[in-house]
Amino acid sequence: MKTIEQIFFGDIEVPFESGNLRIEINESLVHVANASKLVNADRLLYSVIGNRSLEITPSALDMITSANSMFFETYSSTVDFSGLKFPILKNGDAMFYHNSSALGFPLDFPNLASGKNMFYKCALSAENINAILESLPRYATGSHIITFTRCPGAAACDPEIATTKGWTVEI
Repeated sequence: MKTIEQIFFGDIEVPFESGNLRIEINESLVHVANASKLVNADRLLYSVIGNRSLEITPSALDMITSANSMFFETYSSTVDFSGLKFPILKNGDAMFYHNSSALGFPLDFPNLASGKNMFYKCALSAENINAILESLPRYATGSHIITFTRCPGAAACDPEIATTKGWTVEI
Protein backbone atom coordinates (compact mmCIF):
# COMPACT_ATOMS: atom_id res chain seq x y z
CA MET A 1 0.00 0.00 0.00
CA LYS A 2 1.34 3.45 -0.91
CA THR A 3 1.60 6.22 1.69
CA ILE A 4 0.05 9.63 1.15
CA GLU A 5 3.54 10.97 0.43
CA GLN A 6 4.12 8.42 -2.32
CA ILE A 7 0.83 9.35 -3.96
CA PHE A 8 0.89 13.09 -3.50
CA PHE A 9 3.33 15.87 -2.60
CA GLY A 10 1.57 19.20 -2.01
CA ASP A 11 -1.99 19.95 -0.92
CA ILE A 12 -4.69 17.32 -0.87
CA GLU A 13 -8.26 17.38 0.33
CA VAL A 14 -9.72 14.06 1.38
CA PRO A 15 -13.52 13.97 1.46
CA PHE A 16 -15.16 11.99 4.24
CA GLU A 17 -18.65 11.74 5.62
CA SER A 18 -18.58 14.88 7.77
CA GLY A 19 -16.41 17.21 5.67
CA ASN A 20 -13.00 17.47 4.03
CA LEU A 21 -9.68 16.64 5.66
CA ARG A 22 -6.88 18.83 4.34
CA ILE A 23 -3.29 17.56 4.36
CA GLU A 24 -0.37 19.67 3.13
CA ILE A 25 2.95 17.92 2.56
CA ASN A 26 6.08 19.78 1.50
CA GLU A 27 9.84 19.56 2.03
CA SER A 28 9.68 20.66 5.67
CA LEU A 29 6.10 20.27 6.89
CA VAL A 30 3.12 17.97 7.22
CA HIS A 31 0.04 20.03 8.13
CA VAL A 32 -3.34 18.48 8.91
CA ALA A 33 -6.44 20.70 8.99
CA ASN A 34 -10.23 20.35 9.03
CA ALA A 35 -10.03 17.06 10.93
CA SER A 36 -12.46 17.98 13.72
CA LYS A 37 -15.07 15.42 12.63
CA LEU A 38 -12.66 12.68 11.60
CA VAL A 39 -13.46 9.45 13.49
CA ASN A 40 -11.16 6.87 11.88
CA ALA A 41 -7.54 7.96 11.41
CA ASP A 42 -6.10 4.51 10.71
CA ARG A 43 -2.82 4.82 8.74
CA LEU A 44 -3.44 8.56 8.27
CA LEU A 45 0.21 9.65 8.41
CA TYR A 46 1.84 6.22 8.07
CA SER A 47 5.58 6.77 7.39
CA VAL A 48 4.96 10.27 6.03
CA ILE A 49 6.51 12.76 8.42
CA GLY A 50 10.19 11.88 8.14
CA ASN A 51 12.25 14.93 9.09
CA ARG A 52 9.38 17.32 8.51
CA SER A 53 7.57 19.23 11.22
CA LEU A 54 4.03 18.17 12.07
CA GLU A 55 1.22 20.64 12.59
CA ILE A 56 -2.14 19.40 13.84
CA THR A 57 -4.59 21.56 15.72
CA PRO A 58 -4.99 19.59 18.98
CA SER A 59 -8.79 19.88 19.04
CA ALA A 60 -8.86 18.50 15.50
CA LEU A 61 -8.50 14.98 16.94
CA ASP A 62 -11.33 15.10 19.48
CA MET A 63 -13.60 12.72 17.56
CA ILE A 64 -11.05 10.04 16.64
CA THR A 65 -11.96 6.61 18.00
CA SER A 66 -9.52 4.56 15.89
CA ALA A 67 -5.93 5.52 15.11
CA ASN A 68 -4.36 2.19 14.14
CA SER A 69 -0.86 2.97 12.77
CA MET A 70 -1.73 6.69 12.56
CA PHE A 71 1.86 7.86 13.17
CA PHE A 72 3.58 4.53 12.37
CA GLU A 73 7.34 4.91 11.78
CA THR A 74 7.40 8.66 11.25
CA TYR A 75 11.13 8.70 12.19
CA SER A 76 11.18 12.39 13.05
CA SER A 77 13.44 14.05 15.58
CA THR A 78 11.49 17.30 15.27
CA VAL A 79 7.98 16.03 16.02
CA ASP A 80 6.42 16.51 19.44
CA PHE A 81 3.15 14.61 19.81
CA SER A 82 2.68 15.65 23.45
CA GLY A 83 0.15 18.41 22.71
CA LEU A 84 -2.23 16.03 20.95
CA LYS A 85 -5.35 14.87 22.80
CA PHE A 86 -7.40 11.78 22.06
CA PRO A 87 -10.29 11.96 24.56
CA ILE A 88 -12.43 9.19 23.01
CA LEU A 89 -9.79 7.03 21.32
CA LYS A 90 -10.58 3.30 21.63
CA ASN A 91 -8.11 1.66 19.19
CA GLY A 92 -4.51 2.84 19.37
CA ASP A 93 -2.87 -0.29 17.98
CA ALA A 94 0.57 0.58 16.53
CA MET A 95 -0.41 4.27 16.71
CA PHE A 96 3.09 5.59 17.51
CA TYR A 97 4.99 2.43 16.52
CA HIS A 98 8.77 3.01 16.19
CA ASN A 99 8.95 6.72 16.93
CA SER A 100 12.24 6.46 18.77
CA SER A 101 13.28 10.05 18.03
CA ALA A 102 10.07 11.98 18.69
CA LEU A 103 10.33 14.74 21.29
CA GLY A 104 7.17 13.85 23.23
CA PHE A 105 3.98 11.81 23.32
CA PRO A 106 0.45 12.29 24.67
CA LEU A 107 0.18 10.83 28.18
CA ASP A 108 -3.61 10.67 28.61
CA PHE A 109 -5.78 7.93 27.09
CA PRO A 110 -8.92 7.79 29.27
CA ASN A 111 -11.01 5.63 26.88
CA LEU A 112 -8.40 3.40 25.28
CA ALA A 113 -9.41 -0.25 24.89
CA SER A 114 -6.51 -1.55 22.77
CA GLY A 115 -2.91 -0.37 22.55
CA LYS A 116 -1.12 -3.40 21.08
CA ASN A 117 2.26 -2.15 19.77
CA MET A 118 1.03 1.40 20.43
CA PHE A 119 4.36 2.60 21.85
CA TYR A 120 6.70 -0.08 20.49
CA LYS A 121 10.24 1.37 20.30
CA CYS A 122 9.22 4.90 21.32
CA ALA A 123 11.29 7.44 23.26
CA LEU A 124 9.42 7.10 26.56
CA SER A 125 10.85 7.34 30.07
CA ALA A 126 9.55 5.23 32.97
CA GLU A 127 7.83 8.37 34.30
CA ASN A 128 6.01 8.90 30.98
CA ILE A 129 5.02 5.23 30.74
CA ASN A 130 3.64 5.32 34.29
CA ALA A 131 1.61 8.46 33.46
CA ILE A 132 0.09 6.68 30.45
CA LEU A 133 -0.68 3.60 32.56
CA GLU A 134 -2.35 5.77 35.21
CA SER A 135 -4.60 7.36 32.55
CA LEU A 136 -5.93 4.03 31.25
CA PRO A 137 -9.52 3.07 32.05
CA ARG A 138 -10.42 0.09 34.25
CA TYR A 139 -11.82 -3.04 32.57
CA ALA A 140 -13.37 -6.03 34.33
CA THR A 141 -13.56 -8.25 31.22
CA GLY A 142 -11.95 -8.67 27.82
CA SER A 143 -8.40 -8.51 26.52
CA HIS A 144 -6.72 -5.11 26.80
CA ILE A 145 -3.06 -4.86 25.82
CA ILE A 146 -0.69 -1.90 25.73
CA THR A 147 2.90 -2.22 24.50
CA PHE A 148 6.07 -0.41 25.60
CA THR A 149 8.59 -2.96 24.28
CA ARG A 150 12.01 -1.44 23.46
CA CYS A 151 11.17 1.91 25.10
CA PRO A 152 14.06 3.31 27.19
CA GLY A 153 11.93 3.46 30.36
CA ALA A 154 10.19 0.09 29.99
CA ALA A 155 12.43 -1.80 32.40
CA ALA A 156 11.93 0.75 35.19
CA CYS A 157 8.19 1.42 34.77
CA ASP A 158 5.47 -0.01 37.04
CA PRO A 159 3.18 -2.26 34.93
CA GLU A 160 1.08 -3.05 38.01
CA ILE A 161 -0.50 0.41 37.67
CA ALA A 162 -2.43 -0.97 34.66
CA THR A 163 -2.54 -4.70 35.41
CA THR A 164 -4.73 -3.95 38.44
CA LYS A 165 -7.13 -2.27 35.99
CA GLY A 166 -7.40 -5.33 33.71
CA TRP A 167 -4.61 -4.53 31.26
CA THR A 168 -1.73 -6.65 29.97
CA VAL A 169 1.38 -4.48 29.77
CA GLU A 170 4.04 -5.64 27.31
CA ILE A 171 7.52 -4.36 28.20
